[in-house]
Amino acid sequence: MLTINIASQGLMTRADVLKRLIEPTNPNVIPLDSDTPLDVSLSVKLLNIEGVNEDEEQVELTLWLGMRWSVPVFGWREDVATFDEISVPASLVWVPDLTILNSISYPDLLVADRAVVGSDGAVTFVPSLKVKVKCQNLRHFQGATCRLRAGSWTHSTKDVTLSIPEGADPLEYFQSEKYSVQVVSQTVKDEKYSCCKNTYDELSLVFTIRDKSLND
Repeated sequence: MLTINIASQGLMTRADVLKRLIEPTNPNVIPLDSDTPLDVSLSVKLLNIEGVNEDEEQVELTLWLGMRWSVPVFGWREDVATFDEISVPASLVWVPDLTILNSISYPDLLVADRAVVGSDGAVTFVPSLKVKVKCQNLRHFQGATCRLRAGSWTHSTKDVTLSIPEGADPLEYFQSEKYSVQVVSQTVKDEKYSCCKNTYDELSLVFTIRDKSLND
């Protein structure tokens, strides 16, 4: 945590804090200070259904990946500044390489240029993505079942573990005039892939999508 002689320097500005944030860390290196993996709180927020291809059983949707983790060295005392968080370019801090693993095409990154750092050392990063995934039974009148798999491509559970925030609601910001969505489950478990010797945490969000016109 930053220790500043405020008697001689006065209260810190955001520029002062930003300068001291970027000096001790490398944005290309995960901020681990021990053998303990970094816990990343991950919440998937569905925003809208952009399109449905029944023939290909594909659904295109926009979403947020809400990430939050702690870097204690980023913190500052409450008495050295009049603010308790700052917005910084995401390129200046390390951010997890979390994405939607089962997207049919490479996810389209819509917004991912800023992160928020709190005086407690917490870092929040919420990229906006457009993804396309396979869903089962898109033609079925009871609705289709879709699954989103979110995780890291490169950081095993030796480096990064995932957790779901208590009370996280994937539909908190969802809006669609044409489709209704219902969450079936959201879980985190470590997966073992044939390519790699270590395990990787993966968040699985299962939901159903139904055309509202079928209710008429």
